[in-house]
Amino acid sequence: MNVFPERVTDDKGSAKIEGGITLRDYFATAAMQAILTGNDGRYNNRWELVDDAYKVADAMIEARDQ
Repeated sequence: MNVFPERVTDDKGSAKIEGGITLRDYFATAAMQAILTGNDGRYNNRWELVDDAYKVADAMIEARDQ
């Protein structure tokens, strides 16, 4: 599932929805912002931050599917 898709019209006037970002990426972005807001200097490695953000995103998707 993508969020923020856009409506695109081709040369013949046919419209379709495409683009956007995945729901997982959207959730990870929100999680990363929240993590950084409360960051007490714990994240010296940006990859740890990214990994944790995607763990939160995956948990959100799992909870959403229940």
